[in-house]
Amino acid sequence: MSDDRYRLMFDNVPLGYLSLDVDANIIDCNRAFATLLGYGEQELLGCTFASILHDRVEYHRAVSFPEFKRRGEARDIAFTLKHRNGELVHVVMHGKVRYDERGGFIQTHCMVIDVSDKVALERELVRLTTAERQRIGHDLHDGVGQELTGIAFVASALVQRLDRGDAELLSMAETLKASAARAKGLMADVLQGLSRVADVPEGLSVAMARLTDSVPALFGVACHYRELGRVRIEDNLIASNLYLIAHEAIHNALKHSGCAVIEVTLTASKGDLRLEVADDGLGLRSEWEGADGMGLKIMKHRASVLGASLQIHSGDNGVTVCCELPRQPGQEERE
Repeated sequence: MSDDRYRLMFDNVPLGYLSLDVDANIIDCNRAFATLLGYGEQELLGCTFASILHDRVEYHRAVSFPEFKRRGEARDIAFTLKHRNGELVHVVMHGKVRYDERGGFIQTHCMVIDVSDKVALERELVRLTTAERQRIGHDLHDGVGQELTGIAFVASALVQRLDRGDAELLSMAETLKASAARAKGLMADVLQGLSRVADVPEGLSVAMARLTDSVPALFGVACHYRELGRVRIEDNLIASNLYLIAHEAIHNALKHSGCAVIEVTLTASKGDLRLEVADDGLGLRSEWEGADGMGLKIMKHRASVLGASLQIHSGDNGVTVCCELPRQPGQEERE
């Protein structure tokens, strides 16, 4: 194939293409990639990849790009890039490294897929699901909850009226009272499962404290929670997914790590949020991820829905799950 025909195909293929040098400078890209970010191809040449990243810049420089160069291949790597007009562009990247005959780095070859519409749809689905769970919870509380309260009240009154009467009827009334109390308790558990995080700015703080407080009694493992900064989250979608990420990370630590202590930290700083769940267990093992890595996939999916990054760090001192959610452009600081 001639160079002209190759370049024509290269420029008109509907998928974005990007090539980086050893320092992660852009040395080539096609029209699809440049248009995705609102530029011409020549405008991006010589720019650093970090300059078009919205977040995780230091992680890219210190961890992900060096690892890519070492391994020679990367698949399904999610990035949030900056469009020329300031909008965010969510992409997934697949890449390979080209080496010389001595194994020296020459350049990367990366295909870039725009998944912004997919991310927006997933966020809307999660928002609708969360809203529906809350509606069901409210309906249960206002409907079934009030009926059970009424039954419990009548049963209590009946027990008092029969206190000196028929022993058999008294026993039946006490059974009815106890059943009503159990039903209220079961409904409370259902309501907590449907709406774990109250739709108020401090809802996540309350839910996280309740979650970590329950761990020692149920599992015999110390679990501590602390907040750094003033955590107030107006968006219940964000609060609910951060809670579920923490819940999954704690669950995995309890199930697989053999840890004695779990530390959960939620930090608010200049509008950014950082959730960290750290254990002192055995470190990351294949079974920690569950069947087909489902535990990590679920956490990564929830983070991607929020536009957050999720990193897993493992060592001799245990596993740390870190989810970072940067303040979105035009959004007021969360502190």
